[in-house]
Parts: sequence; structure tokens; C-alpha cells
Amino acid sequence: IKNKESNGAGSCSSNAVLSSHQNIALCKDEKTPKRMHAGQFVFIDEESCIGCNQCANIAPSAFKMLDNGRARAIEQNNSNHVKDAVAACPVSC
Repeated sequence: IKNKESNGAGSCSSNAVLSSHQNIALCKDEKTPKRMHAGQFVFIDEESCIGCNQCANIAPSAFKMLDNGRARAIEQNNSNHVKDAVAACPVSC
């Protein structure tokens, strides 16, 4: 998921790197996540992440490792791989 801002010309672009909890597409009320399913939403507390790679190895389509060695949620879905990745996190971040 990329955070995109309108540049006024009808297209979207952004080079900003945001924490995973900030990298969320919101509804018009600017409070409700657009892609929330049954109240479940995955993000990583990047300050608590120890960089074990478990989440990125188990569910690479949903998590990636950053250059700083910490993980980030890049896609929201309710697959078993994501659930397994969350369960495998040794620090529950």
C-alpha cells in the first residue's frame, strides 16, 4: 500500500515513508480505514519490532522488511498466511 496524495493534476504521487499505522487509506471521515474487514486490521509497531523476519517470510505479500531492519505491513487481508505471521511474531508487535 502506498500513501498517495493528489498533485492537483489528476494523478497521485508521493515519496513519503510513513509508519505502517500511518500508511492507511481512510474513508471520507478521515477516521475509518477503507479496507477494514470484520473489525480486523493489521499493523506493526515498528518501534517494538526486533527484525526477526518471521512475518515477511510467512506472508511476504502482506509484510516487508525495511532498510532499518524492521517490518512493515504493506497490504491488508484476512488470509491464513497473515494470521500465521501475526501468531509467529515473538514480540507481538
